[in-house]
Amino acid sequence: MTKKIQIAAVLSTAAIPAKRAIFAFAMLAVLIAPAAEADYVNPLGWEGNPYFTHQTWEFGTGASPMNADIDLNPFGEPRLGVHGANVGWSAYALGREGVWTMEEGWAQVEGIIPNEKNEDLSKEVWIQATLHTNIRGQVPIDILFEFPDGAYTVTEIESSTNPAGDGWLYHTSLFDLTPQPDWEVVGLNFSIPSGAYVAIDELVVDTRCIPEPATLLLLGLGAVLLRRRGG
Repeated sequence: MTKKIQIAAVLSTAAIPAKRAIFAFAMLAVLIAPAAEADYVNPLGWEGNPYFTHQTWEFGTGASPMNADIDLNPFGEPRLGVHGANVGWSAYALGREGVWTMEEGWAQVEGIIPNEKNEDLSKEVWIQATLHTNIRGQVPIDILFEFPDGAYTVTEIESSTNPAGDGWLYHTSLFDLTPQPDWEVVGLNFSIPSGAYVAIDELVVDTRCIPEPATLLLLGLGAVLLRRRGG
Protein backbone atom coordinates (compact mmCIF):
# COMPACT_ATOMS: atom_id res chain seq x y z
CA MET A 1 0.00 0.00 0.00
CA THR A 2 1.45 3.34 -0.97
CA LYS A 3 1.47 6.48 1.13
CA LYS A 4 1.05 9.74 -0.76
CA ILE A 5 1.68 13.15 0.72
CA GLN A 6 1.98 16.64 -0.66
CA ILE A 7 5.19 18.37 0.41
CA ALA A 8 5.80 22.10 0.09
CA ALA A 9 9.46 23.00 -0.03
CA VAL A 10 11.01 24.40 3.12
CA LEU A 11 14.42 25.09 1.62
CA SER A 12 15.25 28.08 -0.50
CA THR A 13 16.53 27.37 -3.97
CA ALA A 14 20.28 26.78 -3.89
CA ALA A 15 22.67 26.77 -6.80
CA ILE A 16 24.53 23.47 -6.99
CA PRO A 17 27.59 23.54 -9.24
CA ALA A 18 27.44 20.96 -11.98
CA LYS A 19 30.40 18.71 -12.52
CA ARG A 20 32.55 19.56 -15.48
CA ALA A 21 32.87 15.97 -16.58
CA ILE A 22 29.70 14.16 -17.65
CA PHE A 23 30.00 10.41 -17.18
CA ALA A 24 29.47 8.08 -20.13
CA PHE A 25 26.46 6.07 -19.04
CA ALA A 26 27.65 3.04 -20.96
CA MET A 27 30.45 2.77 -18.37
CA LEU A 28 28.23 2.95 -15.30
CA ALA A 29 27.90 -0.80 -14.82
CA VAL A 30 31.68 -1.09 -14.78
CA LEU A 31 32.14 1.86 -12.44
CA ILE A 32 29.54 0.57 -9.97
CA ALA A 33 31.26 -2.82 -9.72
CA PRO A 34 33.33 -1.84 -6.62
CA ALA A 35 30.09 -1.12 -4.74
CA ALA A 36 28.98 -4.71 -5.21
CA GLU A 37 31.88 -5.77 -2.98
CA ALA A 38 30.20 -3.93 -0.09
CA ASP A 39 26.43 -3.60 0.47
CA TYR A 40 24.82 -2.97 -2.91
CA VAL A 41 22.20 -5.69 -2.77
CA ASN A 42 19.46 -6.29 -5.35
CA PRO A 43 19.55 -2.87 -7.07
CA LEU A 44 16.81 -2.23 -9.62
CA GLY A 45 19.08 -2.13 -12.69
CA TRP A 46 18.52 1.49 -13.69
CA GLU A 47 21.97 2.01 -15.23
CA GLY A 48 20.61 2.43 -18.76
CA ASN A 49 18.38 5.38 -17.83
CA PRO A 50 19.80 8.69 -19.18
CA TYR A 51 19.06 10.41 -15.84
CA PHE A 52 20.49 7.61 -13.68
CA THR A 53 22.54 8.57 -10.59
CA HIS A 54 24.27 6.37 -8.03
CA GLN A 55 25.91 7.42 -4.78
CA THR A 56 27.32 5.32 -1.91
CA TRP A 57 28.57 6.45 1.49
CA GLU A 58 30.67 3.88 3.38
CA PHE A 59 31.58 6.10 6.37
CA GLY A 60 35.30 5.47 6.28
CA THR A 61 35.90 8.61 8.37
CA GLY A 62 33.98 10.60 10.96
CA ALA A 63 33.62 13.60 8.66
CA SER A 64 30.22 15.29 8.48
CA PRO A 65 29.17 16.56 5.99
CA MET A 66 30.96 14.17 3.63
CA ASN A 67 31.25 13.42 -0.08
CA ALA A 68 30.08 10.09 -1.46
CA ASP A 69 32.68 7.31 -1.63
CA ILE A 70 31.19 6.18 -4.95
CA ASP A 71 29.80 9.14 -6.89
CA LEU A 72 28.16 8.50 -10.26
CA ASN A 73 26.03 11.61 -10.36
CA PRO A 74 26.74 13.77 -13.44
CA PHE A 75 24.47 16.60 -12.23
CA GLY A 76 26.41 17.74 -9.16
CA GLU A 77 28.13 16.70 -5.93
CA PRO A 78 26.05 14.56 -3.55
CA ARG A 79 26.76 15.37 0.10
CA LEU A 80 25.73 13.74 3.37
CA GLY A 81 25.61 14.85 6.99
CA VAL A 82 24.95 13.02 10.28
CA HIS A 83 23.19 15.00 13.02
CA GLY A 84 21.93 14.34 16.54
CA ALA A 85 22.62 14.85 20.22
CA ASN A 86 23.98 11.34 20.80
CA VAL A 87 25.78 10.29 17.64
CA GLY A 88 29.34 9.10 17.25
CA TRP A 89 31.62 7.51 14.67
CA SER A 90 33.85 4.47 15.22
CA ALA A 91 36.57 3.13 12.94
CA TYR A 92 35.40 -0.38 13.89
CA ALA A 93 32.17 -1.42 15.62
CA LEU A 94 29.76 -4.36 15.58
CA GLY A 95 32.06 -6.32 13.27
CA ARG A 96 32.30 -3.63 10.60
CA GLU A 97 34.59 -0.77 9.63
CA GLY A 98 33.40 2.83 9.61
CA VAL A 99 30.18 2.92 11.66
CA TRP A 100 28.01 5.80 12.91
CA THR A 101 26.09 4.95 16.10
CA MET A 102 22.99 6.88 17.18
CA GLU A 103 21.67 6.54 20.72
CA GLU A 104 18.77 7.88 22.81
CA GLY A 105 16.86 10.73 21.22
CA TRP A 106 16.56 12.11 17.70
CA ALA A 107 19.15 11.60 14.98
CA GLN A 108 19.25 12.22 11.25
CA VAL A 109 21.30 11.06 8.28
CA GLU A 110 20.64 13.70 5.60
CA GLY A 111 21.92 13.85 2.02
CA ILE A 112 21.45 16.21 -0.92
CA ILE A 113 21.07 14.59 -4.36
CA PRO A 114 21.47 16.90 -7.41
CA ASN A 115 19.36 16.25 -10.53
CA GLU A 116 18.59 17.83 -13.86
CA LYS A 117 15.31 19.68 -13.38
CA ASN A 118 12.58 18.59 -15.79
CA GLU A 119 8.92 19.16 -14.90
CA ASP A 120 7.82 16.75 -17.65
CA LEU A 121 9.36 13.87 -15.71
CA SER A 122 8.91 12.23 -12.36
CA LYS A 123 11.73 10.64 -10.41
CA GLU A 124 12.19 7.33 -8.60
CA VAL A 125 14.54 7.12 -5.63
CA TRP A 126 15.85 3.79 -4.27
CA ILE A 127 17.44 3.94 -0.81
CA GLN A 128 19.31 1.13 0.93
CA ALA A 129 20.72 1.59 4.43
CA THR A 130 22.78 -1.08 6.23
CA LEU A 131 21.69 -0.87 9.88
CA HIS A 132 22.22 -2.59 13.24
CA THR A 133 19.96 -2.09 16.27
CA ASN A 134 19.10 -3.63 19.63
CA ILE A 135 15.44 -2.63 19.19
CA ARG A 136 13.18 -5.60 18.53
CA GLY A 137 10.74 -5.33 15.68
CA GLN A 138 10.72 -2.55 13.10
CA VAL A 139 13.67 -0.17 12.78
CA PRO A 140 12.56 3.27 14.11
CA ILE A 141 13.16 5.15 10.85
CA ASP A 142 11.20 7.73 8.87
CA ILE A 143 12.38 8.87 5.43
CA LEU A 144 11.49 12.45 4.51
CA PHE A 145 12.26 14.68 1.53
CA GLU A 146 12.85 18.41 1.07
CA PHE A 147 12.95 20.30 -2.23
CA PRO A 148 13.49 23.72 -3.81
CA ASP A 149 10.58 26.16 -3.78
CA GLY A 150 7.42 24.55 -5.13
CA ALA A 151 5.01 21.72 -4.37
CA TYR A 152 5.91 18.09 -4.95
CA THR A 153 4.19 14.74 -4.47
CA VAL A 154 6.08 11.94 -2.71
CA THR A 155 4.73 8.39 -3.01
CA GLU A 156 6.27 5.52 -1.09
CA ILE A 157 6.11 2.53 -3.45
CA GLU A 158 7.60 -0.12 -1.18
CA SER A 159 9.73 -0.63 1.91
CA SER A 160 11.36 -3.72 3.42
CA THR A 161 13.86 -4.83 6.05
CA ASN A 162 15.95 -7.97 5.46
CA PRO A 163 18.87 -9.63 7.27
CA ALA A 164 22.37 -8.77 6.06
CA GLY A 165 24.22 -11.23 8.33
CA ASP A 166 25.96 -10.85 11.71
CA GLY A 167 22.94 -9.03 13.13
CA TRP A 168 22.98 -6.30 10.45
CA LEU A 169 19.90 -5.40 8.39
CA TYR A 170 19.21 -3.99 4.93
CA HIS A 171 16.47 -1.36 5.10
CA THR A 172 15.35 -0.66 1.52
CA SER A 173 12.76 1.86 0.30
CA LEU A 174 11.52 3.01 -3.09
CA PHE A 175 9.83 6.40 -3.66
CA ASP A 176 8.32 8.31 -6.57
CA LEU A 177 8.84 12.12 -6.66
CA THR A 178 6.65 14.22 -8.95
CA PRO A 179 7.63 16.43 -10.71
CA GLN A 180 11.38 16.04 -11.12
CA PRO A 181 13.16 18.74 -9.01
CA ASP A 182 16.67 20.00 -9.72
CA TRP A 183 17.71 18.56 -6.33
CA GLU A 184 16.19 16.89 -3.30
CA VAL A 185 17.30 16.35 0.28
CA VAL A 186 16.80 12.78 1.55
CA GLY A 187 16.52 12.56 5.33
CA LEU A 188 16.67 9.31 7.30
CA ASN A 189 15.20 10.31 10.67
CA PHE A 190 15.55 8.09 13.74
CA SER A 191 13.68 8.32 17.06
CA ILE A 192 15.57 6.12 19.51
CA PRO A 193 14.28 5.21 22.99
CA SER A 194 16.37 5.15 26.17
CA GLY A 195 18.85 2.27 26.31
CA ALA A 196 18.62 1.63 22.57
CA TYR A 197 20.87 2.35 19.60
CA VAL A 198 20.84 2.28 15.82
CA ALA A 199 24.11 1.96 13.88
CA ILE A 200 24.58 2.65 10.17
CA ASP A 201 27.46 1.18 8.16
CA GLU A 202 26.54 2.20 4.61
CA LEU A 203 23.99 4.22 2.65
CA VAL A 204 23.23 3.79 -1.06
CA VAL A 205 20.92 6.04 -3.12
CA ASP A 206 20.04 5.27 -6.75
CA THR A 207 17.73 7.53 -8.81
CA ARG A 208 16.22 7.62 -12.28
CA CYS A 209 13.66 9.75 -14.13
CA ILE A 210 10.54 8.48 -15.87
CA PRO A 211 7.72 10.19 -17.80
CA GLU A 212 4.76 11.26 -15.69
CA PRO A 213 1.39 9.59 -16.48
CA ALA A 214 0.20 12.72 -18.35
CA THR A 215 3.31 12.61 -20.53
CA LEU A 216 2.77 8.92 -21.26
CA LEU A 217 -0.83 9.69 -22.27
CA LEU A 218 0.33 12.40 -24.68
CA LEU A 219 2.92 10.05 -26.15
CA GLY A 220 0.24 7.41 -26.61
CA LEU A 221 -2.11 9.86 -28.33
CA GLY A 222 0.72 10.97 -30.59
CA ALA A 223 1.40 7.39 -31.62
CA VAL A 224 -2.29 6.88 -32.43
CA LEU A 225 -2.36 10.01 -34.61
CA LEU A 226 0.77 8.90 -36.47
CA ARG A 227 -0.80 5.50 -37.18
CA ARG A 228 -3.96 7.14 -38.50
CA ARG A 229 -1.97 9.45 -40.78
CA GLY A 230 0.06 6.53 -42.02
CA GLY A 231 -3.12 4.63 -42.76
